[in-house]
Amino acid sequence: MKKIIIIISILILTGCGVYLPFNDRLSYQSLKQIKSDINLKDKPTINIIWDPNDFPQRVDVQGASGFINAGSRFRIPTGVGLSSRIEEAVATYANISDKGKSLIIIVDSAKTKFTTSFTNIDTAQVNLSLTFNLDGKSWSKDFFAQTHEGGIRDATKVSVLESAWDLVALDVAKNIANYL
Repeated sequence: MKKIIIIISILILTGCGVYLPFNDRLSYQSLKQIKSDINLKDKPTINIIWDPNDFPQRVDVQGASGFINAGSRFRIPTGVGLSSRIEEAVATYANISDKGKSLIIIVDSAKTKFTTSFTNIDTAQVNLSLTFNLDGKSWSKDFFAQTHEGGIRDATKVSVLESAWDLVALDVAKNIANYL
């Protein structure tokens, strides 16, 4: 009995790694929305350059923001989830190519917070601060989204967080379109 208590205590104090099945694509509804929201006369060609250049591969390891599962360590692909969604949203109204106008996206700050139940992410909050440089024009903007399980139909374990990433990606894409 003493060994079981020690093992349980170690697991509670040190936590455990959790790997969740994230999707790095925009949802169908988000794609449909961005296509209807932005209609440029000509489809410009741009080259998206991330700074830091490893942001599209960034995976954060963090605990949940709430009490339940706070001892667990989750691998949250913040950079992967946001950068791929942003590029996919921009690609609905612009061609993305190495030969296009340079759009440098400087990631000043990218944070994902969430709370979990025993099986799902229940709430998600995404804060993204970016500085853009498009052919010499520079501007900065902060993006924020917060979602919760009640607002997501057919929720999967991670759909609440993915929905928050979608909202931020759509806002970023709309903001970029204003400068093209």
